[in-house]
Amino acid sequence: RKPPKGALDMSDPALEEAFQKVSDDADDTDWAWFGLSGDGSKLSVMEIGDDGLEGAVDELDDCRVMFGYVRCIMPDGRPKFVAITWVGISAAEQQKGKVSSYKGQMEAFLDPNHLHIMAREEDDIDEVRRIYTAVPFRCGQACRFVNSCAPLLVPLNIGVCRYQPMQEAIMAKLTKSGGASY
Repeated sequence: RKPPKGALDMSDPALEEAFQKVSDDADDTDWAWFGLSGDGSKLSVMEIGDDGLEGAVDELDDCRVMFGYVRCIMPDGRPKFVAITWVGISAAEQQKGKVSSYKGQMEAFLDPNHLHIMAREEDDIDEVRRIYTAVPFRCGQACRFVNSCAPLLVPLNIGVCRYQPMQEAIMAKLTKSGGASY
């Protein structure tokens, strides 16, 4: 793949290499973080890993703008991809301002993905339930992830995902009060 054209310099071949590692079912790498240079004009690989979404979340930096790509494997063996745009709360204002101008270019680079999340605080990603429920429904599936992605969901009926018993009471209470919006 050629890097998408745009204002962001994506000429580093390591970018495509990291993306392909996450995309390759034969490779254990299941996430990668890409970050902006100091002046916000160039993209580089920050970190790659093989410890699932939790490992990717551990690498977040409140002082950075980061773009993540995470692979999760469905029970039937199909990969599903989550793209994350992280704008750290303490990131430089200049970099924060450039995120919207790079949006189209980054969407093209992180394609294919089944869910794109814009996050500004760790809580936006820590609510793993949101990611785990949104990806299966977005993909027309009613199942759970199997590789370090979701201990919370189990299959129920077509089109319905259910939380494990510990979480059910919490979700039932939130649903009754109108507080759950995933």
